[in-house]
Amino acid sequence: MLGCISVRNRICAIALIVFPSLAFATNGPRLLNISGSLYSSTGTAILDNSVQFKLEIRDKDGLCVLYSETHTADLS
Repeated sequence: MLGCISVRNRICAIALIVFPSLAFATNGPRLLNISGSLYSSTGTAILDNSVQFKLEIRDKDGLCVLYSETHTADLS
């Protein structure tokens, strides 16, 4: 059975057994706090009672949306 497993997969399996924290190394933070101000495209502050905005996380080239969420906020 071990003959069917590639050398690379064997090394990865051994590394995950020896260093179990590597299995979670690619996980990002569970929470991300973002703060800022809302401005229109002309640079003036948005003073409406209710606004809707979208948060997107994109790949390094900006082509692929990795995560997106839309919020409506009551500013009154």
